[in-house]
Formats: sequence, C-alpha cells, structure tokens
Amino acid sequence: MNCFDFMTNYILESVEKGIEKIENKESNGDKDENEMSVLEKLLKQDKHVAVVMAMDMLLAGIDTVS
Repeated sequence: MNCFDFMTNYILESVEKGIEKIENKESNGDKDENEMSVLEKLLKQDKHVAVVMAMDMLLAGIDTVS
C-alpha cells in the first residue's frame, strides 16, 4: 500500500506542476486543440481524469516490461 500511496502522491504533485506551467503559458491566449499536450486535454475534462490517466500510463508501461 505504501508504494501505491507514494505513486499517487508523486502523480498528484506532477499534475500540479503541469497545471502551473500551463497557467504560465496561457497568457498568450487559447491554443488550437492540435497544439495542446495530453495533460492539457485531460485537464479540460477534469483534474481527477488527468491523475487517473497518468497512473494508468505508468502502470501499463511497467506491465509491458515484465
């Protein structure tokens, strides 16, 4: 359970850092959807969706290696 908690906290911190970077870049105006990162597209839906997708991406990457 400690590993899962660590991973969840790490992902939450990473998403928060991504949000800050996006907010700093947004001063230029709206982006075309083709120019948006995966994180930006997921955050348009919901922050929790972005966190779950990041977790799934990490776990799927680990699973395919084993």
